Amino acid sequence: MPDVRRAAGGDGRRYVRQACEPCRMSKRKCDGLQPCAMCQRYGYNCHFADRRSSKARITSKQTSKSPHLPLESQATNRTLLDHAQATEATSGVIFQTTLAAQNDPENDYNIQPRGWNLGIRSALSAQPPHMSSIASQSEVRVMSDVFFAKVHCVYGFIDRREFAEKIETLWTRPSSDDPYAAVVCGAAALGSLFSGNCLFEAALVDCARHILQNSNVSGQVTHIHAAGWLLRTLYLRCTASPHATWIAGCTTIHTMQAIGLHNQSTWPQALQNANGETQDWYRRLFWIAMIIHSWTSFEYGKPRIELHGPGCHVPQSTISGNAFDAKLKMYNLSNILSADSTTRDATTMEEAMRQVTSMELHHDELEFDRVMLCICFYRHLRILNAKVAESWTHTIISAGLVGLKACLRLARNREPWWHVANVPFQFLCVLLVIDTRESLSKVAEVLSTIKTVGQTFSSVETTEIERTAITLIRLIHKRKEADAMALSFASKENVNGGLASVIDEPTASTDAELMRVDFPDLDLAWDDLSNGLFFDINMAQLNDIT
Repeated sequence: MPDVRRAAGGDGRRYVRQACEPCRMSKRKCDGLQPCAMCQRYGYNCHFADRRSSKARITSKQTSKSPHLPLESQATNRTLLDHAQATEATSGVIFQTTLAAQNDPENDYNIQPRGWNLGIRSALSAQPPHMSSIASQSEVRVMSDVFFAKVHCVYGFIDRREFAEKIETLWTRPSSDDPYAAVVCGAAALGSLFSGNCLFEAALVDCARHILQNSNVSGQVTHIHAAGWLLRTLYLRCTASPHATWIAGCTTIHTMQAIGLHNQSTWPQALQNANGETQDWYRRLFWIAMIIHSWTSFEYGKPRIELHGPGCHVPQSTISGNAFDAKLKMYNLSNILSADSTTRDATTMEEAMRQVTSMELHHDELEFDRVMLCICFYRHLRILNAKVAESWTHTIISAGLVGLKACLRLARNREPWWHVANVPFQFLCVLLVIDTRESLSKVAEVLSTIKTVGQTFSSVETTEIERTAITLIRLIHKRKEADAMALSFASKENVNGGLASVIDEPTASTDAELMRVDFPDLDLAWDDLSNGLFFDINMAQLNDIT
């Protein structure tokens, strides 16, 4: 720790004889504390070089090595420094806010960005209606109770006591600029979706959207806005297109990044002084948002947002009956699926699949997560040209069958989780690719589940899912028939003493040609399908295929 001394004049200024290594390397003013304010702000590993002789210091400077840190840690610090320095060098907004901090590190100046534009127009936005004009307080409470019963038990990031207090406040002292109204609207909209009562649903969703977008215009965001955006992301994942869901998820992550929720060392002082239970709500909000965003990005085939810095701690407390811990474990295992992963090999994939399939789960929604992860692991093993052991294919099939039962249970309860449509279709594609007697014997059960889901949640999308599933099954059936026909000719020629080379070629020589003959009215890319493209179909591509 360096020597920090007061000025002789008694004016309160401090002189620091030695700056920490990150501040020294980035030429910033250091306050001499450990960790110093700059390292806390940017997430650096604050450390000080030892006070050795001048010769030793020169040698250390020439070799650019810290005596306290291993080479790996030095490389990590250098990467963080380079990233922060590059960001500050590019951003005029950051530069002007750090300018004050560099000249007076003892005070936290909350300088708003200036010079962004001329400011000749005020923020233009329509004022959303207040919730009280959409639904009564009792109606919102009923819909919110459904949310806490069916959604909160899986994604528990809302403090129910605070939520109840806010509902009371929003009706007794209505305010048009209270951001918590977006949280109440979002939760009530999800409750409406899961209850089947859509009387106020569209208005609640629109009200929440207006509030959240207005906050983006004003630039004043808090963790409440992050919670509102996460609720909107969940709603869109159940109802809207992959692109809309992905954009909302990106906005959620960027909102948390803007308020520093991803870096616990830079949390506001009031939050850092809060009790552990309050802090855990913030942590749970962060991690649920990261899980939803990452898995949406994986499924949609878009890049996920990578956050830099030390990160956010895992919640220490648990919610009774909540699925957070299991979800977080599966999320950590799923990180190897990232295109940037350096551990994406067959051995790691199989070990991750072993851990996922051995987990004890108590929620149907978690069973869906398990099935989808197993399917993803299988896809990656296939891309890696790894031979998948028969025991693993049996494990995947078993997990998929459990997922089908979960689909039927939720369909009976009319709970419109997105997995109810996605899991059976993806499982069907895997069964057709595995292409064993065991896998093909389960196709009828999968198709029956898809039909049941379509009858329960009748929509254009469920109709197209069933139509595409039948098309894929018929494609495989035609290929099998062609193979059987070839074997039949070979058998007959062998019995008659002929040669296999004299077998007549079918008029349609490929699967694609066979399907064009039998299904001339279906406008599908048969050549791509016959070459295995159907294995990569996800719900985002259904409309492009059919």
